[in-house]
Parts: sequence; C-alpha cells; structure tokens
Amino acid sequence: MRISRNDARNIVDYAKENLSDPKQIRKLSWNERKLLHTALIIINYSREAGEKITSDKKVNRVFKRIQGKKDRKIKPLKNIILRYIKGIANRYFGRISSSRLLSEIKKVKVEPKYEARTCVFKDGKIAEVKDGVDESSSDGEIQVKIFLGDLLKQDNVDAIVNPANTGLRGGYGVDGLIGKAAGKSIYEKLKKKKGRTGEAYITGSGKLEKMKGIKHVIHAIGPSVEKKKLLRNAYYNSLLRAHENNLESIAFPAISIGIFNYPPEKAAIVALDAVKEFIEDHPETTLKDIRLVYYDDGTYRSNKDVTSYNACQAHLDDLFNPEET
Repeated sequence: MRISRNDARNIVDYAKENLSDPKQIRKLSWNERKLLHTALIIINYSREAGEKITSDKKVNRVFKRIQGKKDRKIKPLKNIILRYIKGIANRYFGRISSSRLLSEIKKVKVEPKYEARTCVFKDGKIAEVKDGVDESSSDGEIQVKIFLGDLLKQDNVDAIVNPANTGLRGGYGVDGLIGKAAGKSIYEKLKKKKGRTGEAYITGSGKLEKMKGIKHVIHAIGPSVEKKKLLRNAYYNSLLRAHENNLESIAFPAISIGIFNYPPEKAAIVALDAVKEFIEDHPETTLKDIRLVYYDDGTYRSNKDVTSYNACQAHLDDLFNPEET
C-alpha cells in the first residue's frame, strides 16, 4: 500500500497552513522534509513519481501505520514524522534545502472547500445562511455574499472597494487593475489628501460607471503589517462611507493579503467580523447587498484569495449556529 493522493493533499495542506518561511522549514528534521517532499511530488507532478519513491518496503510499512483505518484522517505532519524511518531522506534526495521545499509548497494550488454562500442578517443579527449567491431579498434583510469571482465584473453594485496605499495615487495588484479600468479621474479628488491606514475615501468611478454601472470607488487603506484593528477599520470605514452616501450595495476584494502580505486566514476572519460589527451597529443601514469577492477570473485563481475564502466560509460556520437561533 502506497501513500494516496488524499494523504499527500492532507500533508501539503498542513504544510501550507503552518510553514510559510524558510526558518520554519529549517526546524523540520530531514525525515520530515522527505515526507513533505514526497507529498509535494505527488501533488505537483504525478502520483507515479511519488510511488517510485514510496515503493521501498520499509517506507510502505510506515505508510500502512500512518493510514490505519480507511476513514481515519491522517495525523498532523509532526506526529507522522515521529514514526518515520530515520535516514530515508538522504537515501533518495540527499539534502533537501529549505528554499527548494518552500518553492514546491508555493506551487501547490489551493482548492476551494466551499460553494458560494449568502449570509442573511435581520435586525442586525444573522438569521440564516443560504447556499449560492442569492439575488432576491426581502424588506429588512441585509445580505452578505461570500464567493470567488472578479471584482471588476460585478454587476448591479453601487460601489467597489479599492485596496489602496497611503499615497492614494494608484499602485499594483488590485489597486492597479481598478485604476487602469476606471482611469486616472478616480484619483483627482484625492490629490490633496494624505491617506491614513485604516481610513476609507469615496470618489466617483470614472469609466466604470458607463462600463458596469458602478457609481463609486471607495479607497480603503489596509495595513502593510499584521495589525488587526487597522484592517478592521479599513472594512468598517468603507461600509460607513457607503452608508453615508445612501448606497445599497458594495463589493470588497480581500484587503491587504496581496503585496502587504497580511496572513490570508486571519484577514478573512477580520473582514467578516468587521462586516458583522457594522451591521450590528447600523441595523437600519441603506446597504442591503455586501459582497466579499475573492479573486478568480475563470482562468487564474489566487492561492491567497482561495485560502482567505476558505477561512471566511469556515468562520461563517463558527458565527452561525442554527441551534442557537
């Protein structure tokens, strides 16, 4: 019996969540690196390549012990390694460098674990969670939609949020894409402003209004370091700007997880918590449609966005328990 693709995926998923820089990988033993590297070969290249490595009889015995019962989940990486055979790594690979392993980890595509969902708020509280992106709504409802998609392809939305920097003159990533699509006019009103992290500034939408019917761009400045309060403020203040301007719908990208490198899982929790807090504070808001859009344009899917999307959906499960309502 050889390591299955599911076992390999579990090992790699654990690594992606817990090993994000070379220092962490250097703390692994060579046997830990060997098992991780085997799993990465199976996922990134082919099962056949991985099977050649794991065909060794001693390795087979270890994998049998790891797998145990069919329905038993594979143990976390560090627990698996305790039972792994000493010296197998050097037999096949020699020294496996931290940078090599990290580059292989980054190659692995993160897969979405959830379908799109709509969280319905009534009277400032979560009333229900529906599968799919619900287009219909009832009076008194506020819908928070969580899905994979392209921010610039959103229809029937009053405002989109631009993850800006303190310069408020455009930039890279999503900021650059929005600036290119909307034109320089969206920055004209901001020329005399000095951007502050956590703040949000509303402008017109330039070319986007004629192209997509988007009326406003809200420039939200997320933190370039891991500061929860500042990221929360960026989401909350964006919603506040929309509310102050009597808007009914708004679409967010994942703020700060791009070049600012805010941890995607933590950013997702902050985002959903900030939306929930705003609705609780403003149950009579004009906003009825709030979208959390994690990037996927159909041909390219961002690993960070999918990781953040999965974490956001998981956090929604934590927040909503039908038995308590």
